[in-house]
Amino acid sequence: MKKSVLSVLLSSLLLSACGAEVPAAPVATTAAPIATQTAPSKNPRRFVPGQAIVKFKGSDRALTDAELPPVRGFRAQLVQPLSSGAVVVSLEAEARSAATSIAEEEARTLEAIAELRRNPDVEYAHENLYMEFFATPTDPLYSQQWNYPAINLPTAWNSVTGNVKIAVLDSGRLDHPDLSGAWTTGYDFGQGDADPYDTNTYHHGLHVAGILAARTNNGVGGAGVCWGCQLMPVKVSTASNGVLLSAVDDAIRYAADNGARVINMSFGTAYNPNAPTAVYPCANYPDIQSAVTYAVGKGVVVVAAGGNDGVAGLLTANITPASCTGVIAVGASTQAGARAPWSSGGSRVDVIAPGGTASAGFYGQGIGCPADPNTWDPYSGTDQIVSAWAIGKPGATLLAGDYCHRYLSGTSMSSPHVAGLAALILSQKPSMTPAQVTARIKSTATAVSGCGSNCGTGRINAAAAVYTCL
Repeated sequence: MKKSVLSVLLSSLLLSACGAEVPAAPVATTAAPIATQTAPSKNPRRFVPGQAIVKFKGSDRALTDAELPPVRGFRAQLVQPLSSGAVVVSLEAEARSAATSIAEEEARTLEAIAELRRNPDVEYAHENLYMEFFATPTDPLYSQQWNYPAINLPTAWNSVTGNVKIAVLDSGRLDHPDLSGAWTTGYDFGQGDADPYDTNTYHHGLHVAGILAARTNNGVGGAGVCWGCQLMPVKVSTASNGVLLSAVDDAIRYAADNGARVINMSFGTAYNPNAPTAVYPCANYPDIQSAVTYAVGKGVVVVAAGGNDGVAGLLTANITPASCTGVIAVGASTQAGARAPWSSGGSRVDVIAPGGTASAGFYGQGIGCPADPNTWDPYSGTDQIVSAWAIGKPGATLLAGDYCHRYLSGTSMSSPHVAGLAALILSQKPSMTPAQVTARIKSTATAVSGCGSNCGTGRINAAAAVYTCL
């Protein structure tokens, strides 16, 4: 039975997705061994080798193999008739020599098409082109989201935009228009009630949520990493905007029990200048380690920010929850792709992801924001990460005009890039375990020159992670 065009194209897509026809992405040598990691930025083949679309003059019906006119130097065979009256034919050189490159295969096919065009009975002949899905968002601020092309995310979006639930352990939900339809039900463990709305004035969780899953092609703001995913708001901040370990422990278990496939935690213990030698490794806090282990055991990928105290010398290994076993600990990279100097380092960092500026200017410029009553975080800079924002008013008092977008930096911004990527992978293959997802993200990361152990296996590469086969 002859192959149909559909089967040929499906075979090609499968080969590309599993790395058989695409250039290898840089992979750190310390990664866990899984199947060959290669990722397509584009299909390197412009058209199907050995095929042509041909229309013969005066032929409005499907031709048989026997009716195909001869093609000098090639053996022609019918693959499939088209509704236009044209046919897809395969073309194999009679004096065949093994092609050693894509360019040689293409040249051979173009030679056969040129021979077809010289035939007076041929109305037209041309290549059977490959085409690509165009998933680049149309959102007005997408052009300012340098962080997504930096990790090859647009190519990954050509295959998957997400459909799983991500638990956002943070300051709670807000009804920003860029997240309309993204939120599911959740819980407030900071204040102990079923209302997970953000009641504070610094809306950290909103910015994180926008990176995770801002709705896309909606004419509002920018895009989220996993724009098809749902967000579970699990509030862990108290009335004073602090985060207590006891709330986080319960929140992790709640998320795991209520359908989350990924948990993002953009917070952790930090350097205290009043106690500069104090460190807080997860090994000293078995209750939160127990919660993480519980979640991982239920198939949940747990991701945490690696910390912003690199300048102070605080290592991620001494920060909780990033140092907990089973957590993907994330450091920050700059626009240039290097590790941000303020990002906590050390061997406990698993990967890095875009986090913003190389300086210590964490609080960047607002976009469309009215005057902000908070004055302690001045708006300055445009080299951070753009995401959803609301000015510093209590959540219940926010008006429609108080929602905007803003540049911010930190490993708080890096962590949701990795959590969103984990969600894309699980949307594509729900059966994967947290260990497999972690291995894929680490194995496909792009190594960062000169970073040593401070970058883990490197900066995440979304296309490589999504197009890798296990």
